[in-house]
Amino acid sequence: MKKNVIMSSLISVTLFTAGCDSGSTSVPPVKVEAPEKKTGTATFNIGLTGMAVKGTMANATISVQQIDAITGVTTPISFRVAGSAEAESYTVSAPAGTSDTQLDALIAAKVLAANPENPPTDDNGLLSVYLEDSFSGAVLISVSSDSSVENQWLRCDSYTGCGVYADADAVSTVVPNDDDLAIEFGEWYKEDLTLTTIKYISASDTPDMSRNYTANVTVFSEIVATILQDNLATAPISQQAISNASVQTVMQLFGADGVIENGSLLLDISTGVGFDLSDIGGDTSLNTGNTALAQFATSLQTVAAAGNNGSLAEIIAELASSVSDGSLSAAAANPAAAPGKALSSRASSAKASALFDAIQARVKTIAAIYVAIVTGDTTTLEALGVDAGSIASITASVEMAVASGAITRQELFNQAIEIVALVEELGCNGDECTIGDDLYSSLAAEVTTELALLDTNIANLADEIDAANAAITASSALAASVADVDTAVAYYESAFAAYNMVFNRDDINVLGNKANTYDHNASAWVDTATFLVSASSEYQSLLDGAKDTALLAHSEAMQVNGDDGIHKEAQDLLADAKAKLIEFDAVVPAAKAQAESSNDMAMTKQGMATAAQTTATTSHEDAMALNDPQSVESAAAYVMATEQALADKFAFIAMTDDYSTYANIALVDATAYAAVAVTETDIAAAEALVISSTAMKSAAVELAVLAEAGLSHLTDMLADAKAKQVILAKLPMVKATTQSFADINIITTSGRDALGDLGEIMFDVLNEANQETGNVTDKASSMHTGWIYSYNETSMTIAASHETLGSFEGVAELSNEDSETTLLLEWTASLNESGDTGATFDFSSSESTLTFDGVFTSLSDLDEEEPTSTVVSTALTIMDGDADFTGTLTLSNHDLSTTEVPDVFAAEVVMAGMSGDVSFSLTFAIDEMGDEETLEVTLMIGDSYMMKGSAENGADIMGSVWLDDYNYGDFVEMSNGVVVTYIDDEEVEYLDLSFTIDE
Repeated sequence: MKKNVIMSSLISVTLFTAGCDSGSTSVPPVKVEAPEKKTGTATFNIGLTGMAVKGTMANATISVQQIDAITGVTTPISFRVAGSAEAESYTVSAPAGTSDTQLDALIAAKVLAANPENPPTDDNGLLSVYLEDSFSGAVLISVSSDSSVENQWLRCDSYTGCGVYADADAVSTVVPNDDDLAIEFGEWYKEDLTLTTIKYISASDTPDMSRNYTANVTVFSEIVATILQDNLATAPISQQAISNASVQTVMQLFGADGVIENGSLLLDISTGVGFDLSDIGGDTSLNTGNTALAQFATSLQTVAAAGNNGSLAEIIAELASSVSDGSLSAAAANPAAAPGKALSSRASSAKASALFDAIQARVKTIAAIYVAIVTGDTTTLEALGVDAGSIASITASVEMAVASGAITRQELFNQAIEIVALVEELGCNGDECTIGDDLYSSLAAEVTTELALLDTNIANLADEIDAANAAITASSALAASVADVDTAVAYYESAFAAYNMVFNRDDINVLGNKANTYDHNASAWVDTATFLVSASSEYQSLLDGAKDTALLAHSEAMQVNGDDGIHKEAQDLLADAKAKLIEFDAVVPAAKAQAESSNDMAMTKQGMATAAQTTATTSHEDAMALNDPQSVESAAAYVMATEQALADKFAFIAMTDDYSTYANIALVDATAYAAVAVTETDIAAAEALVISSTAMKSAAVELAVLAEAGLSHLTDMLADAKAKQVILAKLPMVKATTQSFADINIITTSGRDALGDLGEIMFDVLNEANQETGNVTDKASSMHTGWIYSYNETSMTIAASHETLGSFEGVAELSNEDSETTLLLEWTASLNESGDTGATFDFSSSESTLTFDGVFTSLSDLDEEEPTSTVVSTALTIMDGDADFTGTLTLSNHDLSTTEVPDVFAAEVVMAGMSGDVSFSLTFAIDEMGDEETLEVTLMIGDSYMMKGSAENGADIMGSVWLDDYNYGDFVEMSNGVVVTYIDDEEVEYLDLSFTIDE
């Protein structure tokens, strides 16, 4: 070590002195280059906002990544949870010579490092993500709820609950859960769940302009994300691929009707279903399609709670995978076609999965619960397994949706009925899964209808906005003239009236919610029209019209909700009017005026509610008077009357709701007046108003109970009315079907006689052979000319034939068990009626089983014995050209008599086949016990027509005529036919219709 130090020193000295001479010498300074610096900016103005819901995923962790459109590989991406008010600045420093490209990469890394760490959704499941203005491509957003994280919760949106808590401690930490262990509708619980959505952001020519996208994270966006990632090899992620996957998802789950009902989601399903059924506000746009989807998602929690199909996460994963490969529903194999007019599912299974069956059952139950909630049918709710606590919570959520303006009670009912029909049979099969011209046309018609309705609604909204503007302007003009108590009160009253044209008494921006709903709906229909144009340019005019409607809707929305919208003007106006009340000591007079005005309005609403009650009662009585229609016309009148009665019932309910609201407002205002009253006069006046409004509030509650009562009865009436309309429309077909049977021949008289004759020949020849004492071969019958028979005594077989009349063969088998002997006779025959056009009869699977007391070893031993039981079964095929009949006759005959129960017989004869164009089956079932005999007759024509009757002890047959499980009339047998009394009271005699073979 020492030698190395010395050597190093010598080398250093040598190097130092090597460049020196005896003169004066200076050492040049080392040149140091300055580092490269660069400043860059990042503007986050591509907004992706939405809701994570299965139900609401509160405080769940948000993950944002870029996903390669071809490989599916994910990489980090810069994002923020709020848009940029101004560009963010980032400066980096690097060694001299670092390239601009490298510096840009350092800036990008610095921007990425500033990403928020594990940002959460809010308490309502809302998420907000902003990407850089330069971004384009696919982005994957995942939202995860972890049961081990203290403040992460899922909200139960299942009407029948989401299971139970593990212990009481879990319950006590969450509001608004009650104190039991059941996880009920609207309550919070723990669940490990991750849901994703994929959005595609196209490059923009104006990246400095803010862009906003709806990105709801739901079960359905998870399915679409799965489809996209499963199909990367053939369909890279693009907006078109997202659209195709969205259509496939809706089609696989709800079929073609679901596609039409959810037309606004076909461009990108993540733009919809971002709401929780347990918490519906006024900014939610409910319709049949998205509510059905929400109920489908709800059913998954119900299935998971049942515990037979895995956890919620496992169920969603299986659902997504099954929809992706087409194996969820009972769909026939049908490979995916190219996007566009032949877009179809990749169905790969012909058998529905167990999960599909479970979901189908649950979603039908949920739809039925929804109807029962809307109609107030608590009996049905209890029968469907909804407990009292959940009933209260579900009812409250529905009432909240109505109160917030999201939907009316009438719309709720109509929607509920439509959803029941939509979920009756989920999924699609084979060709049903194909999007073609017919479905495009139906979808276009739906868009046209919706846009027309939307245009009308927007026009009405514009009138409301103009009226509110005028009221605000007129009220504002009064501000300058306020000089005393009276003018201050007048100013306040006008300002308050103007404010109430925008906000309700709970300060909810009702007008703004309506405007936002129309704005959202119009934008969604633009997406649908865009989807249609991607299939065919013939829909371009529809897209142009949708864009015009969307621009108009957005303009109206901005007039209400913009930075300078009337919502702010109304708030500022009311605040100024309240300040003037204080300034001019007019608070008490204003409170008095408002209390009196509210009391007067409540009384007005009381009168309107009472009038609505009278109208509803009259309408109900009018409908009841028509509830037994006898014609198509009277059935149509019954439907119209019942629809009117239901509409009047909902109007009554709405009016009582209105009355209740205003009675409550009157009480609040009267109480506020009482709180500020000072003089005896004011105190007395306030007390009188409190008493009046309290009484009205109680009366409103009682009237609301009356209004709700009988709603389910009316809905049942409407269903009955519509059913009877359909039934009576089918009555002519029923009568024609009955006549068609009366007009046919089952078998001609000669055919019937031939069957009897041939049966007699068979019996005689069999009896003749039975008399043989040994084996015989081809022996001519002595009883029937032309018949020859062969008989083998050992094998107990017989064969007989005739040159023109056919042949038969049979075998007998004896068996012994204990003290009984069984004789089994099996035979077949092919017999023909004489003549070239006669009937033919083929017997197959025909056998008789006879049981005897005692042990016997040969047929001859049985000559004098009586069987203790006989079972006969015969299958006969008949072809009768003269009757134009081809069919079968099956006979089973049981002699069940015993020593203890003598004379017991049962027989069944089934005649089935085609006579002309009529396909039918006719069944006779006879049961005899002693002297008692019961005959039951059933005639089926096709798959849905049936005549069914019975008779006791030889009496005339009586019964009913049915089609599709509905009784269309009653019939009575006559000596020469039947007479039917149909539901329209017409009696028709069918003289040629009898339940016997032609006589």
